[in-house]
Amino acid sequence: ANNQGIFKALPVDYSYVSKDFFFHEEDIKINLEGERPNIIIGNSTAYDNNHLDVLEQLKNFALGERKIYMPLSYSPNPKYVALLCERGESYFGEHFIPMTQFLPFNEYKRIMNSCGFAIYAIERQMAIGNVISSLMLGAKVFLCKNSITYKHFIFFYCFEIFFLGLILNYI
Repeated sequence: ANNQGIFKALPVDYSYVSKDFFFHEEDIKINLEGERPNIIIGNSTAYDNNHLDVLEQLKNFALGERKIYMPLSYSPNPKYVALLCERGESYFGEHFIPMTQFLPFNEYKRIMNSCGFAIYAIERQMAIGNVISSLMLGAKVFLCKNSITYKHFIFFYCFEIFFLGLILNYI
């Protein structure tokens, strides 16, 4: 197959946890033809996810048929959730999907498997399980360059993690 220089991520094992811990082999359906267009932003309602900054960065991006998923059920803050929902819906309309309720695990895995782009705009150590899951599923993962999580995956494990400031170049 001719990749024409386009990076196509493949699933990897990571010593912290095996790929079968979260996802069984049949769950990892990497589509090398690029049919994983959706975007997931953050892992929880924590302010540390810098959701508003990410929404602002993406607001003028033409989504086409893509969806933007935002997990907001974990550690909910009702006022912040309402603000994020209002902002996301005003920028992206029906393409913005706030996940305000806990989902059955298989539904969550289906959503994660549809997201070829994962944005964790965190500056402290958090969302490690989500970052690992996204990497195992072959997503392009975007982190803040100055975060310890970015440095951990880049320097210790040599994963290809993308710098958040360049997100519009890759999506």
